[in-house]
Amino acid sequence: MLDKLNEQGIIITEFEFLTAVAFYIYKQENCDIIVCETGLGGLLDSTNLIKKPLCSVLTKIDLDHVAILGDTIELITEQKCGIIKENSITVSAIQNEISSEIIEDTASSKNNQLYLAEDVQFSDISMSIDGSSFTYSDLRLSLPLIGEHQLDNAKTAIAALNALKENGFIDFTDADLKNGLAKSQNPARFEILCKSPVVVLDGAHNVNGMTAFKNATQQFTEGKRALLVGMLEDKDVDSSLSLIKGMFDVAVVTDVPNPRNMDCYKLADICKKYFDKVIVCSNPKSAFDTAYTLSVDNDYSLLICGSLYLAGELRPHILEKLEK
Repeated sequence: MLDKLNEQGIIITEFEFLTAVAFYIYKQENCDIIVCETGLGGLLDSTNLIKKPLCSVLTKIDLDHVAILGDTIELITEQKCGIIKENSITVSAIQNEISSEIIEDTASSKNNQLYLAEDVQFSDISMSIDGSSFTYSDLRLSLPLIGEHQLDNAKTAIAALNALKENGFIDFTDADLKNGLAKSQNPARFEILCKSPVVVLDGAHNVNGMTAFKNATQQFTEGKRALLVGMLEDKDVDSSLSLIKGMFDVAVVTDVPNPRNMDCYKLADICKKYFDKVIVCSNPKSAFDTAYTLSVDNDYSLLICGSLYLAGELRPHILEKLEK
């Protein structure tokens, strides 16, 4: 397929290729329902080949990919709203005031039913390093994902399920909801890979993600901490790292296996503004080994963040090392 496109002078992106392959697989497997995430924004995304989804879900909107989507919340929200189709259903996470207004106006103009995560209410909330438990509609539920932001994500998911059920697309029982949430997995989203020493893998790479990372770190880890970080050049690195200033006793800086990588020495210069001790190790796996040894020897909690590409590179290595 790619050879034929190249012969015609048509060059497609990696994500466009993966989207085409994914939809081919969905068809071969006769999927009833798929959950399809946009690659970038929404309005001009290749996933817009879906002409009318069962529902469009807008997760929390914040500044990211500003060079492409725009440098204001208004512009980014307008891009995100590109997934909203005529005469359909829209589900929105808890948003800032500006995004909420744009989403409501777009949903209304396209004759969509609008379901809001803020209408899903939890009570008797309990959170720990093992996850959360809470009551929803007289049902006690458990979620093995860590951090207050995951409760907001759960509200968005439940709002989407309710929207689909009320419109006759799916059916589920209280037991289904309970079992589904209890089995939830979200690798590299404040994922506890070890408790002694504490090793946390997170893909936080922008201000929104780093805010959630900061809050969870403060809430669920104690004592001294080591940070392993690698980031991409096109992210707001300075603003993201400023959020966790002074929270770590040492930062180990590495490269990300991606063409958009921010050189580890350049990243280290930024890190020196926010952390007293900075160590540079360009190879990600060696960087983890260094940070892990520091953590074991000094009784640090070890937290990893900066890029999902870094998390994807390190996760198998970490699990193998911990198993040994």
